[in-house]
Amino acid sequence: MRSPERAGLHEFLALFAIASVGISQPCFDVLGRHAEFFVAHRAGPFELWLVAALIGLALPAIVASIVPLSALLGPRARALGFAAGCIGAAGIATLPLQKRWLEPGPWLAGCLAAAAGVLLWRAYRHFAGLRSLLSLLAGAAPVFAGLFLWATPVRQLREAPEPVAPSSAEIDADTPIVIVLFDELPLVSLLDSGPERAVDAALFPNFARLAEQSTWFANASTVSNATAYAIPALVTGRYPDRRRLPIAADYPETLFHWLAEDYALHVSESFTRLCDAPECRDSQGAGADLAVLFEDVAIVGLHVFLPTALTESLPPVGTQWARFGDSADRVSAGWRSLVVETLNQDRETEFEAFLADMADHPDATLHYLHLNLPHGPFLKLPSGLAYVPDSGPLRRRRFLLGRRDTSLGPQWLGSTALVELAYQRHLLQAVYADRLLGRLLARLEELRKFDAAALFVLADHGVSFRPNRLMRDKRDGGTVLVPLFVKAPGQQTAVVDRRNAETIDVLPTLADLLEAPLPWSVDGTSLLGPAPARPVKRIVQPDEGVVELAWPGDYLSQPLAEKEALFGRDPDVARIFAVGPLSELHGRLVTEFPVVPGRGRAEVDQAQWLRAVDPESGTVPAYLTGAIVEAGAETQATLVIAVNGVIGSSVRTHRSADGLRFAALVPPSLLQPGANRVDVYRVRGAGTRLRLEIVTNESPPAP
Repeated sequence: MRSPERAGLHEFLALFAIASVGISQPCFDVLGRHAEFFVAHRAGPFELWLVAALIGLALPAIVASIVPLSALLGPRARALGFAAGCIGAAGIATLPLQKRWLEPGPWLAGCLAAAAGVLLWRAYRHFAGLRSLLSLLAGAAPVFAGLFLWATPVRQLREAPEPVAPSSAEIDADTPIVIVLFDELPLVSLLDSGPERAVDAALFPNFARLAEQSTWFANASTVSNATAYAIPALVTGRYPDRRRLPIAADYPETLFHWLAEDYALHVSESFTRLCDAPECRDSQGAGADLAVLFEDVAIVGLHVFLPTALTESLPPVGTQWARFGDSADRVSAGWRSLVVETLNQDRETEFEAFLADMADHPDATLHYLHLNLPHGPFLKLPSGLAYVPDSGPLRRRRFLLGRRDTSLGPQWLGSTALVELAYQRHLLQAVYADRLLGRLLARLEELRKFDAAALFVLADHGVSFRPNRLMRDKRDGGTVLVPLFVKAPGQQTAVVDRRNAETIDVLPTLADLLEAPLPWSVDGTSLLGPAPARPVKRIVQPDEGVVELAWPGDYLSQPLAEKEALFGRDPDVARIFAVGPLSELHGRLVTEFPVVPGRGRAEVDQAQWLRAVDPESGTVPAYLTGAIVEAGAETQATLVIAVNGVIGSSVRTHRSADGLRFAALVPPSLLQPGANRVDVYRVRGAGTRLRLEIVTNESPPAP
């Protein structure tokens, strides 16, 4: 018979093994396969070793500690503690497998997990061989950590790379070089509805102004729908290699490497780490924010283990590679400071710092800015004011959940109305991005560098908006076709070039402008020469390999038609806000219609904020969400939302895990400083018989 001490040791090792195999290893599997997560966090060797130690050793030790802690209360308590730990840890370990094979609901998943845990606990009590096996498996914990560090793509980040020696090529030029790279900006968003498919000068005056002084490559396409591949292709002139990370160690021959000897480097990379010159390391900082890193690791872990229905309340992990929690809807009193201090300021602060630093560099400088706009989370209005984004299940990177059959990237989920709302928010944020472009152009003129500069403005890839379809469908023009404007030094006239251009052509075009040959071979071709015989567009997919689209081909007609159907021909900002099933009511007074009491009750999530609106803070509650409670058997309703007595939006409700919900944008002009009244009405009837049923009075009356 085993002594209590020996039995306790074996039980500790058994729990350690179960947690290591069933919890730590699945986390290592997901994180190890997506090393871009650590690139985005700027994690170095120290952070990776720390992640390995905490997940691989500390987490199992915490789970197993229930045995010695409960033993302090006696043998019986120790036995109960071990039983609870064994059932809980083993049950959690089954959840990823359940999601992959069954997709059960939360209750069924919990029952299956509990049953599996009880089964393992009883087997442990009755089979000595299993007890011995689990004691031995406790030694696998450092093996899993080691495999994470040495046998996954993370190994490329584990050791600090040696600085890349500057290129030996001599560049006899002092032309200012400016490359502005927007993120997730489809060409279709910029175009009007005319037969020429020109840049919409009403919505995007600065892109239109740039088009008048540059060469616009109107059929330019990305070579990848993933930033981790698209940007390396841009700065190397080569099609990306799916085995490599977007870091200098994997891509030693880049634009930065080529220019480092003869040009100053003024570089702002928001996701990649392709510039390893001392100036880049100094300006972009070193190391990760550990609090943000481990918050994101925890969010990823919850997505791995929780049933899908429960992950809808979590911050999505498909909108970005870092700061997942920043995209969550915060209803607490501190949510405005969250937006101002993190979401609102991160990108704008980076942009402002870039503009300010431009004055500190000579003419022979590469000014390279990857601006993570209009990429989500969507929270910007054209004026620059921000609103709090949502945490709904609109976008989800399914491969993080281990679903092989949906491993092609993030996709839109939910109702058509929600996806249309996302499109609306994207366009408004794209208009804001145009505003920032205007400020950059003005800064170049202020510094007297605009005329002399070689200026490239483009996007890494686009995005499409179709319900239950991939956000970045490689065969959709919204994803593939991107803006590409090239202004040669001294150019003042507009040129529209409709050749089959790709983003790998940017670097050879720059080399042509500088009259300096590249010291390595490239796949791209200078856009200054004759159009190449290029019969396809090549798209390098993260999980599908290379996809080829036939050229010539019309990849714009369908996304343009979808955009026009939703927003009308050549919309202005007011028309974008007017999207809704009853847009003809927008802007009208509630008093123009009969108002009667309605069934149910609506709760507006932003009710507290509406009591004290302060535009000077930089944020306004223009994005309103809420729920219809006590609505009986009703499955859908058409609502209008009135702000201070004026109808600002019309929406259709949608079903979610917590009932019947609504979400809408209202024009910020309807909000006033201080207290505001927002009422929600259910619409009954039509035409002259239309009436409004009030279902909420959540915010105080405006003074």
